[in-house]
Amino acid sequence: MRIHPLIAGLTESARTSDFDNLTGFAPGLQHRLAGSLARIAVERQALARARATRARLDARRTALAVNPDWPPFEDRINDGNDKAVVVRKARQSLPNRRRELADSEAQLQTLRSLIGLAPATPLEPILPSPVQLDAVQRLAKDALERRASVDAHTKTHDDLADEIAGLQEAVDRARMAGRDQPFGVNDADLAAFARCRRARNRAGRTPCQGGSRS
Repeated sequence: MRIHPLIAGLTESARTSDFDNLTGFAPGLQHRLAGSLARIAVERQALARARATRARLDARRTALAVNPDWPPFEDRINDGNDKAVVVRKARQSLPNRRRELADSEAQLQTLRSLIGLAPATPLEPILPSPVQLDAVQRLAKDALERRASVDAHTKTHDDLADEIAGLQEAVDRARMAGRDQPFGVNDADLAAFARCRRARNRAGRTPCQGGSRS
């Protein structure tokens, strides 16, 4: 029995004698191979568990059966599910709706205060008719459309006012310089110039010298 391990070692050496030339393999290859084999074993175990789970689920699916009394109630069940979804969404949005109602009520109270009504006074009886609302909306729209025209006319008015002020200032300076006073020519001289111009045009003569007649 003592020589049994020695014989086993010699047998293994003889079996692996063909693999003596291992210089072409990368260092540590045996460790990477061992790790890969270990991961393969783990994956095989996971595959076996997945197959077992699938078999159980297939068995449960096969065992499932629909109650023959349910199909007539399918529409009612679906309708109930739809209503449940609507109710759930309404409950989720309820806080927002309450805030909106509170804001609207505050605006109504402000309106009552502006028109001098008590806080609990109903507003329905004094609401304007649709025709009146439409007329007010049209007026508001017209006012917005005419605002640009009014602004343009206002600017033109301001520009003209500035121009008139400038002209008035120029007139005032000319008046202060005495340019509004006569410069030594009377009406008779002007009339003589006019007669001379007409005569020259008829006779082709040289211009006359202007002067007043005595």
